[in-house]
Amino acid sequence: MVIKVDFKKSLLTLYNPATFKAPKNFTECDVEFFKRKPYINTVAKLQNGTSLDLKLLIDSGAALPLLLHANSHSSLEIPENVITGKLGVGLGGSIEGFMGRIKTLNFSDFNFSEIITSFQDLSESKLAKNQVKRNGLIGTQILSRFTVIFNPITQKVYFKPRKSLKKAFKFDKSGMIIYAFGPNLNDYVVQGIIPNSAAELAGIQVGDKIKKVGIVSTNFMKLGDLLLKFQKKAGKKIKLKIQRGEDVIHKTLILKDLL
Repeated sequence: MVIKVDFKKSLLTLYNPATFKAPKNFTECDVEFFKRKPYINTVAKLQNGTSLDLKLLIDSGAALPLLLHANSHSSLEIPENVITGKLGVGLGGSIEGFMGRIKTLNFSDFNFSEIITSFQDLSESKLAKNQVKRNGLIGTQILSRFTVIFNPITQKVYFKPRKSLKKAFKFDKSGMIIYAFGPNLNDYVVQGIIPNSAAELAGIQVGDKIKKVGIVSTNFMKLGDLLLKFQKKAGKKIKLKIQRGEDVIHKTLILKDLL
């Protein structure tokens, strides 16, 4: 089955591979499909100037730009300026590791600069079991800048760039790791705080529930909307209404660059 993913419209379109024809306004890329998963060859340049040929999984289920397995390549060094600790959450639980930036990532005709990158070691057992040697994955924060067509029959992927292609990669400036709970997934609880971040300096604590951002109740926000509030310019002040146990308190975050 050939699958077209339109991230802008949140739309999947399925095509019969026997009748599918490659679209003229898309860029064609050779990939390797293994167990229905596509892998693409890329060139990454690290902050120290080292260029590496890396094979990456194209993962439309990963809500991040880029993840690299630092122990999958002898020259894959973690940048000096990184954040350590809980980087997010996946199906297996909290994602532990480092987060920084790499200079560039290239595949086909596309080039991305100063990409927010997660660095996480794979266990030796997982490295040994990998039947396709991969160095990490490309996630939706890059993929969503395209409309993408996957054709496992011909081992091709097609990319059509959107206007957001060259948009800068932004990162949270609050230092809070926030999970959504409740029947409507609009109960927002702080599950982690990055050291020396805006949240730590403001006295936010793990377990705090965010009830308002400015004058807007979080009952009317999706998680993505809430997280965007904390990606504004460094130095911006954001007033929060917090529930801590039985107490309701007010805090002011002053957003701070972490990377």
